[in-house]
Amino acid sequence: MRKRRDSLVSLVCRTLGRLLSPLVKEHSASPGIGASILIIKPCCIGDVLMATPTIDQLRRHFPHAHLAMAVGHWAKAVVANNPHLDEIIPCDGVGGGTGWSLRGYLALLREVRRRRFDVCLVLERSPLLTTLPFLAGIPRRLGLDSAGRGFSLNHPVPCPSHRHEVLLYLDALGGLGIQPFSPRLQFFPSTQDQAWAEERLPLGPWMALHPGGGHNPGNVVPVKRWPAVGFAVVANHLMKGGMGTILVGSEEDKAVAAQIKSQLGGDGQVLDFTGETSLGQLGALLHRCRLFIGNDAGPLHLAAAVDTPAVGIFGPSDPQRYGPFSPRCAVVYKNLPCGPCVEGGQGVRCSDPKCMAAISPQEVWQAAESLLNNEPASSHPS
Repeated sequence: MRKRRDSLVSLVCRTLGRLLSPLVKEHSASPGIGASILIIKPCCIGDVLMATPTIDQLRRHFPHAHLAMAVGHWAKAVVANNPHLDEIIPCDGVGGGTGWSLRGYLALLREVRRRRFDVCLVLERSPLLTTLPFLAGIPRRLGLDSAGRGFSLNHPVPCPSHRHEVLLYLDALGGLGIQPFSPRLQFFPSTQDQAWAEERLPLGPWMALHPGGGHNPGNVVPVKRWPAVGFAVVANHLMKGGMGTILVGSEEDKAVAAQIKSQLGGDGQVLDFTGETSLGQLGALLHRCRLFIGNDAGPLHLAAAVDTPAVGIFGPSDPQRYGPFSPRCAVVYKNLPCGPCVEGGQGVRCSDPKCMAAISPQEVWQAAESLLNNEPASSHPS
């Protein structure tokens, strides 16, 4: 059903592209010194973190531009303290964790049209969002063109199936003559968040575990979750070397965190922060840790953004596209014939994620020990 729907959407987009081609004119002039630039990226935490290298590169090349970002409340905290942004425009109701609504879409369209931006980057594959800057009258429109969905952009960027999301977003900058250099994820906890973390987590060799996340619409179980017993075995092994353990996650992860905590031995200190932190506080906590181990979810990318060595445990999704973007991170992944089966945040119905069960605790702790020993990770996208 989903494949048929996607094929129909692509057919409609390509047809509209042919009809609108006389109106979609290419612009090659460089934006002026005081240009106003809008980035559209509504959701979600990991995806917005992957857009931070693009924000950084834009600011480097256009230091005097007015740089705004349209983002939903679900992920606003990711960029709330980003010094490279001049403005955040709320855009709930246009996808991701906030859902779709005609009212939300029209509200964003009116706001963008009123601001009269010079340039817009759409870091989404939705044809509704790639069309929005065209409807708003923005002369220079750049972004992703997945299966014809970028038909209204005058600088569309192809989306090869195995290119990392961070690199795809950076590719969109080519239409502005920008050649990115040294891109990396960025997150900026507030001074208050840093003070909170310093008070709650004393200095020491701490390891953060994120055993939760992994919820996908339509799935019988959270398919991106590695079994809790695996986290417990890995933590007990690493704690023998004197590391302490902190458990992190959202309120809905409390049960799995408690299950792991009950299996941890007494060789090191254990603190449970599950459901107790804001995103900023979590980022500040992770920055104080020597190691992060977690599932394919937002906290993994947050660890990479604060430069903490991290091991990502992948199964249904492709780490070549969605893995942590940092040379200090590694992934453990079983490339089974049935995978990857999660595409663009959506997954197949799966009651038995064999890809996750096939990963052994030894593989995870070996990846962790390599990072702790400053051995180079082989999973970082070039």
